[in-house]
Amino acid sequence: MRNYCRTFTILVPKVGGNSDAIQPAVRVFWAVYKVGLLPSTFAIIRLLSGLCQLGKVEEAVEILKAVEGKKLSCVEEGYCIVMKALCEHGHVEETSHMFGRMLSQGMKPKLAVYNSIICMLCKLGNLDDAG
Repeated sequence: MRNYCRTFTILVPKVGGNSDAIQPAVRVFWAVYKVGLLPSTFAIIRLLSGLCQLGKVEEAVEILKAVEGKKLSCVEEGYCIVMKALCEHGHVEETSHMFGRMLSQGMKPKLAVYNSIICMLCKLGNLDDAG
């Protein structure tokens, strides 16, 4: 007998301003994660983007941490999405922590991540660290 793995799809809704619309997709993600499966890279990126768009950055961070150990191709892009959202909301400590995680895992941050960090620091009046 062969071991077959059945693929599945998580449909991530276009959230707009509706924070309730994404919760079913989040619940499905955690349910399949608990049984050792992960959705496609596309679904993970859409889920992270939707959560960040709604300001649910902490939830996005938890999902990112869950998938980062799986060595998926979406992890680096996921970090970019979450880092930009953290910067937009002015979460300096969390941004610093996530940036350190990226570097410790051997990831090379994209220019967009650096730009987001510099913009955040400038908006907060921390010009010395921004330069």
